[in-house]
Amino acid sequence: MKALQSIIGIVCLGLVSCQSNTTEKNSAVTSNDVGVEKVFEGQVPCADCAGINLRVSLKNDNDSAGSFRLTQTFKGTRDGDQTFSDSGSFSMRKGLDADADAWVYVIRPGQPEETRYFEKRGDTALLSLGNDGQRIQSDLNYLLKRK
Repeated sequence: MKALQSIIGIVCLGLVSCQSNTTEKNSAVTSNDVGVEKVFEGQVPCADCAGINLRVSLKNDNDSAGSFRLTQTFKGTRDGDQTFSDSGSFSMRKGLDADADAWVYVIRPGQPEETRYFEKRGDTALLSLGNDGQRIQSDLNYLLKRK
């Protein structure tokens, strides 16, 4: 009987130690996402034009980083429509002030002041965030939908 109790105790101890030693895996990305290009598009507000058409292409190299291509078309500027494209790397981070469980793509084009933030909204959308990496407090649409 003591041998059976010892075995049960060892098995339970092993299960508990396995659970406590696991590290947090980026649940925002699955193994099916690695190497797959995801494209999101939408129009977000613009202070001095008719709107900005955004197209974001993301390709995960692993569960927390990858490459991107960002195309922004500023609609109806005084010089007509103006299109700008950037590419580079992105990383992912967990947490926003309003939602500790949110996953955020941190897109770094070239210059630190050009960093863009997008909150992952399931597999079908991204929410364009403010320059501070937090949600924009507005009733206007900042959602990009997956194509």
